[in-house]
Amino acid sequence: MPVSSTRSHKRRLIDSKTEVQYAATILTETRARDLLKAAHRLVDGMDQILRSA
Repeated sequence: MPVSSTRSHKRRLIDSKTEVQYAATILTETRARDLLKAAHRLVDGMDQILRSA
């Protein structure tokens, strides 16, 4: 996974964390599932980067 893709997953998760933390609405199951996928992709991407170093 390219570093730029890993950065985009990280940025998406950080932005979403702030939104979920301070928003008045409740996180939907679908949104939670999407964020979990992004988190898995971030971890997988970081694993690839660290293994190739």
